[in-house]
Amino acid sequence: YTSNLIDKLKIKNIKKLVIPPTYSLNKSSKDKNTSLQKSKIVSLLTICRLEKRKGIIPVLRCLSNLNKKKLLKPFQWNICGEGIQFEEIRENIKKLNLSDQVFLIGKINTSLKQKLLESSDVFVMPSYKVNKSIEGFGISYIEAAAYKIPSIAGIDGGVTDAVIDSKTGWCVDPLNQEKLTNVLKESINNKEKRQIYGMHAQNQFLQDFLGEKVFRKFMDTVSI
Repeated sequence: YTSNLIDKLKIKNIKKLVIPPTYSLNKSSKDKNTSLQKSKIVSLLTICRLEKRKGIIPVLRCLSNLNKKKLLKPFQWNICGEGIQFEEIRENIKKLNLSDQVFLIGKINTSLKQKLLESSDVFVMPSYKVNKSIEGFGISYIEAAAYKIPSIAGIDGGVTDAVIDSKTGWCVDPLNQEKLTNVLKESINNKEKRQIYGMHAQNQFLQDFLGEKVFRKFMDTVSI
């Protein structure tokens, strides 16, 4: 995505090599928590700065509607992070009657982050463009992929470089309520698809985004 933006500048005689910013990501040393995997509750996870373009409130609205119609298997959603939308998200959780299923955790440390990744089934962050603010890539999706977690991502910016629709997750416009609703239903209700997408996500991580591979690619470029 960023490379294409540079193309639009029409700079002559430029050489480009796309290297994803995942230098710090290593292969997970632990498998997903098998005891929690046996739970009938599907665990959703969001870790991000809490702001409008992350698409959290559209997801809350869809989940509330699906709950009213009893169209979802049991789930819980842990939302981690700080930001200007924190209080608005808290208010919507209460207003939409989701307090028993959606938990606004706030800032987390590295240890808790790892535990949540080990025990989660779907990473949720369907980001979209708000004015000039847009997701340039989305390292959070790749962090989830390292733990075999598929993602629900958006369609704007560089997120489709990190999440491959219908392979490593779902890419959807969160402002399209019908499409977002369908994605949420499938991701929560279809365990087999979650597992297939999660496996593909981890394979993509190991092949294209593993920190040591990316750093080696960067160093090889520097030496040219």
